[in-house]
Amino acid sequence: MDKLRREKGTGSVYQTKDGKWHGVYEVGGRDENNHRKTKSFIGKTELEVRKKMKAWSTEQAKYSSENIRNMTLKTYITNWLEVYKEPSLKPNSYKRLKCSVDTYVIPAIGHITIGNLSTDDVQSMINSMTKQTSPQLSFSSIKKVRDAINSCLQDGVDKGDFERNVCTAVKLPSVDKRKPAKEIRVFTNDEKKAIVTECKRVYSNGKPVYHHGYMYILILNTGMRLGEALALKWSNVDFNSKTIHIDSTLIRVKDGPKKTKLTVQETPKTSSSIRDIPLNKTAITALQELKATDSKTFVAESKPNTPIIPENFEKTFYRILANCDIPKAGCHAMRHTFASDLFEKGVDLKTISTLLGHSSIAVTANIYISVRPKVLTESVTLLDED
Repeated sequence: MDKLRREKGTGSVYQTKDGKWHGVYEVGGRDENNHRKTKSFIGKTELEVRKKMKAWSTEQAKYSSENIRNMTLKTYITNWLEVYKEPSLKPNSYKRLKCSVDTYVIPAIGHITIGNLSTDDVQSMINSMTKQTSPQLSFSSIKKVRDAINSCLQDGVDKGDFERNVCTAVKLPSVDKRKPAKEIRVFTNDEKKAIVTECKRVYSNGKPVYHHGYMYILILNTGMRLGEALALKWSNVDFNSKTIHIDSTLIRVKDGPKKTKLTVQETPKTSSSIRDIPLNKTAITALQELKATDSKTFVAESKPNTPIIPENFEKTFYRILANCDIPKAGCHAMRHTFASDLFEKGVDLKTISTLLGHSSIAVTANIYISVRPKVLTESVTLLDED
């Protein structure tokens, strides 16, 4: 077989036990886990892989320092997304990042060359986003756009593509000038009781109206995210210690140009998402009822060893609410209700944050800021003398 001789700087090529050939290039810098950033290739033969690597190397040669100044931001940031971010980010995280770039950055300043891009250009774009009224953009949306450009340009500085990151001096709008955060939906005690009753409803022959009705009760009593609940396996349920272990989530990823597919992502939203949740009596009973449905791998399945489609699970929840005469709300409202109930019971912020799997207590505090004043007011009244 005619093999290409490996030269210095051409990457490494190796064959795995399944007979396939793999090639790896170090592309410079390190990812968020401090691992070297790489570009991978795969093929049936060593020659095929080396040709792919050579073609990619030739394409990357366009990104030499002398050419970069004349390159548009659109070209540069698109390459940054594909080479550096897509391999290192989870599918949904990459999708959100690319959406910010495609929707706001490229249309506004994508035509400007790297050599001519200035702080004023980026600031003007941020200012225009701030003034937008139809629809008004949230502070979070604007910050994601600024952060995307800043990260791209800072990587460029770190690689030596250019000397200065023009985004470092860009100012974000004041948070209090943005539209207020949407008030979270929390079910009242009466609504929660009605939901639980409806979830348990059976036909005259004793057959449950909702095959997975007890799954909604489980979420109400554990605060799991929808993806976490639908990815929950029986192997993560410990009846002896009365806990469930959260270490994965069900997500939808691209499967071709226009298709998507469901997959269980073994690493959840953040490292803090990996956690053990204690089970109360109601949650244990719900799990025992779900065990009786003969699900094999997942706690709730659409067919053996197959998790429920999230959209179908949510549609059933809409039916449950409609039958209870409760205004329409998403499944996430059950998670908010769980947290709100804990606040009202006087549970501290740190504990609630841990149970919810938030990355920090600041995240928990910001989400439930509308719930906390009521709790604080009620706690002060405890000081009143009888």
